[in-house]
Amino acid sequence: CRNRAEGAKAVVRDEGVGAGVENREKTAKPVGKFVNDHIGGFTVAYCDENNKKGREIALEAGQWYLGTAAKRYSNEWAGVDPASVPEDYKYHNPHMRQRPTQIGHGIEVAPGDTNPETMLDNGTVCGGDPDACIRTAEKYESQGIDQFLPLFQAGNIPHDKIMSSIRLFGKYVIPHFQEKAKKEAKAAKPA
Repeated sequence: CRNRAEGAKAVVRDEGVGAGVENREKTAKPVGKFVNDHIGGFTVAYCDENNKKGREIALEAGQWYLGTAAKRYSNEWAGVDPASVPEDYKYHNPHMRQRPTQIGHGIEVAPGDTNPETMLDNGTVCGGDPDACIRTAEKYESQGIDQFLPLFQAGNIPHDKIMSSIRLFGKYVIPHFQEKAKKEAKAAKPA
């Protein structure tokens, strides 16, 4: 998307993620020359000229990804003493979650969130035609996320469809945000 607005917070279900990011920006010790104050948001994405077809393909890929991730994480940290897990990794440990709906630090899955239509409508998965993909990216942007990270090559999407999806993002979605950033920069300049 574009650079995060001053003071914006990334919030997913609660203030935990945004508050943590804001705190890290203030207290981070740079590994390199500066603190990266950008916030990236990752999702499975598929863009198609046909909105219905795009939603179907994106949803299938998204469900594949979430199922694969659940299997991958189910044995992570098995047999590891929870007291020895570094704080920054505790959200990855399924054995340390405080609630069954918790899937990460500050991230909750409410009942019904895995309903296919809900996953598309709330931005868990980005899919549809270019306008639908823009609306999803704008949901991320509204949460303070300034780097939208779509995973196009998920599930069983054929190579030609992946390339078509990337082409549509490049032709319509990215230019939408570039134009939006230009307008905002122009409006922010003193007269």
